[in-house]
Amino acid sequence: MRRYTKVAEMEGFRKKLPAFNRRDELLDAIARSQVLVVSGETGCGKTTQLPQFILEQELLAGRASNTSIICTQPR
Repeated sequence: MRRYTKVAEMEGFRKKLPAFNRRDELLDAIARSQVLVVSGETGCGKTTQLPQFILEQELLAGRASNTSIICTQPR
């Protein structure tokens, strides 16, 4: 039961991030583009949520084992 509570808490936190509201738009842009540059405010979910959205979509499509996700940051 405790594990479920943690998962629910994490899901609630994810839904509060700006990236969550643009999930479908981001996934659509990825599907239509060979290269995509995402820019946004610090803490909006660019490097945490966007890769998660991609992985979740690929898991549902049965392609997760053939998926590579790479994040770079200009630091």
